Amino acid sequence: MRGAFLRTQALEPHTPRSVYSKGPLLPTLHAPEILLPPNHRIPTLLACLLGLASPAMADRLRVTITGAVENSWITRGPFVGTRPNDHAIATFEVDSDLFAESALYPVRGYPIDRPTFRLTIGSRSAGMPLPSPPGTLVAYFILRDNDPGVDGFVISGHLDQVVSVPLDAGAGLVMGMTFLRTFTTATAFPSRDILDIANRSFGFEDMSSSDWAIGGAGGGSMLITYEAIAIENLTNPPFCAADYNQDGGIDGGDIEAFFIDWQESAGHSDINQDGGVDGSDIEAFFLIWEAGCC
Repeated sequence: MRGAFLRTQALEPHTPRSVYSKGPLLPTLHAPEILLPPNHRIPTLLACLLGLASPAMADRLRVTITGAVENSWITRGPFVGTRPNDHAIATFEVDSDLFAESALYPVRGYPIDRPTFRLTIGSRSAGMPLPSPPGTLVAYFILRDNDPGVDGFVISGHLDQVVSVPLDAGAGLVMGMTFLRTFTTATAFPSRDILDIANRSFGFEDMSSSDWAIGGAGGGSMLITYEAIAIENLTNPPFCAADYNQDGGIDGGDIEAFFIDWQESAGHSDINQDGGVDGSDIEAFFLIWEAGCC
């Protein structure tokens, strides 16, 4: 896979470091378009050829990254007019069983489903372009686990280095985005399996470094201050105790459903997750139910 990438002149506003080594700064790499079918999944045969795990019964996950503009020097494209402190949010989806492993470092990359990608800054937004002819660039959401002694998140077009992923900046303008957030510990993630951190969010805890930037040739650049990242399992969302019967509303039917399970120590009746079903779960249930939250 690495042989398919070409060294070209960096277009980023600064030179990102290789996040997989303690060594010197490395040049940005830009990946050429890898043309794949325009559907949301990479076919099994092609996934094998690319060294990707084949999706079987994959869970669908949504990743949400939030921050605020630190500085903006954008002069062209969709983000002209953004100002410091404008809210930034990037969202996209991945499949849990579709991924590639690095042969060099303990990292796993989950290909971003490009049609689901959206970067919104203030009132302005951009997606990730679909090339012509139709296809997809393998833009990865990467989990870095104990590499060595640290964990982290990276968005990159390459498993082994930080490579900008393209933004849909309009005709005649090349613009890309880089993102990383690293931890000071190797225990933030139990593994490189994204399902192990599903339905969790990460703010500034154990922060080591972060780097979120947008840039393009002739279009200026922007730095964004990281605030949080959340991974939501869309296939198997977390159980909502207040809506105990999962009918979409919070009412007396949830109380009835809870007590039916509680009497049999069944279902999700261990509300406080202490390993037993007793009176403390009733108290925990009503606190959640009365608050109307999950």
